[in-house]
Amino acid sequence: MSIAPIVFTKLLKIPISLLRSLGIHLIIYLHDILIINHSKEKLIDDYKRTENLLENLSFEINYEKSVLEFTVNLAINDVIDLRKLFIIKMR
Repeated sequence: MSIAPIVFTKLLKIPISLLRSLGIHLIIYLHDILIINHSKEKLIDDYKRTENLLENLSFEINYEKSVLEFTVNLAINDVIDLRKLFIIKMR
């Protein structure tokens, strides 16, 4: 078993903590990042701040695999009322 996912997760811990301290709502799973907000305008700001920080730290965002559009279609609709949230997925 590779330790790369563990190392990558630990590397992301500090920048993700900083973003969360700025009020940005993120869900992280391995190399996927979901940015969540109730407003499209604030979501765009959150995305730009996240993108800027990660790129300044030399992380590369795979734009081909990222979903950089507003969506509310996830499999957990019945657990969380996602109709009131806007989400961007970064990889």
